[in-house]
Amino acid sequence: VTAGWGRAPQDGRVELVVEVSDNGTGYPTDARPRLFERFYRAHAKSAKEIEGTGLGLSIVRETVEELGGRVWAGRNTEGGSTFSFAIPSERAADRRPERTAESRASL
Repeated sequence: VTAGWGRAPQDGRVELVVEVSDNGTGYPTDARPRLFERFYRAHAKSAKEIEGTGLGLSIVRETVEELGGRVWAGRNTEGGSTFSFAIPSERAADRRPERTAESRASL
């Protein structure tokens, strides 16, 4: 698990980015568009061997989107997956308007 601050690609806003990586079996490439759907299980063929309901990633997506964020998934070159999310920062420094030369001169 890693976490840090970054800038959103769309508008440059400050956001908290969290990544969770594993070294498991990964997921099939064609499964990527459906990974965050409710009850979807990428390994349905081996469902008896792998436990789960297919709700975990959809709950993450719904929660992150409620907070104004985004989620995505990637595949590790050594095997396994990385699941990431980013949520906008609400730090006071991020909301403060930038001071211009004119506003500083009026102080």
